[in-house]
Amino acid sequence: KSRIKSTPHDLQLDELTMWSYLALPVYAMHQLEEHGYDVYGRRYHFITYFNEGFPSELGIQLTPTLITIINLVCVHGQFAYYA
Repeated sequence: KSRIKSTPHDLQLDELTMWSYLALPVYAMHQLEEHGYDVYGRRYHFITYFNEGFPSELGIQLTPTLITIINLVCVHGQFAYYA
């Protein structure tokens, strides 16, 4: 049995934690494009893309307020639930 104590460099992340950390920058980039500017400098372009891409028969028109509500309830609410 080794008497050498483990160091922080010896610690291993479990697979779920590793994938969670890798997903964070991707999610942050998605949030920037959705709520900020896309790579072409268009503000809130996701709203235009969504609203022009879905038939008006659905009766869904995204707005910055609606996207914020969806994110708070569906995305960030999950973090609070699973914490």
